[in-house]
Amino acid sequence: MSVVDYEKGTLYRIRCQNLEMGVFNGDGGFIGIREKFGTRFLATEYLTPGPLGTVTSVGAKLGQTDLALVETLGISCTVCDQPVKWSEQVASAATPRGAWVHVSESDHDAKPIRIDNRALFDWINSYVKREER
Repeated sequence: MSVVDYEKGTLYRIRCQNLEMGVFNGDGGFIGIREKFGTRFLATEYLTPGPLGTVTSVGAKLGQTDLALVETLGISCTVCDQPVKWSEQVASAATPRGAWVHVSESDHDAKPIRIDNRALFDWINSYVKREER
């Protein structure tokens, strides 16, 4: 089956190295819950042809959602909770490749943290818990 055979926002049982189920993001990827070193987080695996494809087969439909189909909802500052972005324009001797900066004016340096898509994680996790019963 090709990418066009899957429905965006549909959770499928999949076979790949890191995920057992994933919601199709409409762009060739399946977002699911991965576990690594005791931490569980959203990760995307892609349906690609040939022996190097990470998703090797797609099975049964498990559910449908209209939640945001992304792993993260952006990056914010841990100090003020305001959005931050990477800027190569603020390169310096200490940060030659650039630095994280606030999207709007701020009186402190940005301390970035990723904003996890908790709603999607919880929705997928509800299906994982059903499987465990």
